[in-house]
Amino acid sequence: MRIRARVKPLEQEGAGRLVINGVFLDETEHIEAEEELIKAHATLQEQEKMASLGSMVAGVAHEINTPLGVALTAASQLDKDVAQVGRAFDDQTLTAEQMAEFIADASEATRLMVANCTRAADLVRSFKQVAADQSVQELRAIDLKEYLDDLVLSLRPQLKRTPHALEVECPEGLTVVCNPGALAQIVSNLVMNSLNHAFRASGDPDVPEHPGTMRIRVLPAPPHAADTNTLTLVFEDNGAGMPEAVRRRAFDPFFTTRRGQGGTGLGLHIVYNLVVNSLGGSIALASAEGQGTTFTITFPSPAAA
Repeated sequence: MRIRARVKPLEQEGAGRLVINGVFLDETEHIEAEEELIKAHATLQEQEKMASLGSMVAGVAHEINTPLGVALTAASQLDKDVAQVGRAFDDQTLTAEQMAEFIADASEATRLMVANCTRAADLVRSFKQVAADQSVQELRAIDLKEYLDDLVLSLRPQLKRTPHALEVECPEGLTVVCNPGALAQIVSNLVMNSLNHAFRASGDPDVPEHPGTMRIRVLPAPPHAADTNTLTLVFEDNGAGMPEAVRRRAFDPFFTTRRGQGGTGLGLHIVYNLVVNSLGGSIALASAEGQGTTFTITFPSPAAA
């Protein structure tokens, strides 16, 4: 049994005695319901994070198939060409023209293999780092420009299905200490929020989307600032924007304008929690109908020693 007491001290006039006027209520069911709601909320947030990571896994796996397929085709053709030239050499029928053609074909095949294997390796490397950071929440030093570029690369499968562009503006060589997993989840959720809402104002998947732009801008604190260990990250899109009623509730849990269309209402709520609890920062939202949306995130991020 869990008891909540509501008491009010009263002093009787002239008696000099302290009288306690109180009510004791058995609120076991109410308290347990609150605890279950908190647990359910945490579970749903974790499921949303894992769904985001799962979508990234599927997208990157599909993206890797293309360069590996090209490399395999080139390698197979090169193998046939080598065998053919080898037979001609053994038969002493190999001509200078055949050899020149083989060298040209082999050069092109190796160029294709190196380029596509490098592309696949870059995808795997960027995905491994982003995925590991999202599963291990700890502080570490990162080159912010390189990290954001890797993150954009890991999001490319989702972006390729749309006419929209994602740009990054960040100073070169900016090394900071932060929670990169939280940062990756924040940026990923903001990108998906723009893709699902900012550029789909009609709500009709059959209506073509007009090309839009999302931009990530990193603004380090100026050298003369009082606190130089503060970083500002601005995420903005030139999409449909939000009416005031939506903007006021954008970070509320379970609030979505896509109810019944796959929206959970947890994307921006997770962003808010990660900014405040994982990065120790703050987030501001500015938006108006027809004028796009801007999220300004400020968080402490000391430069690496």
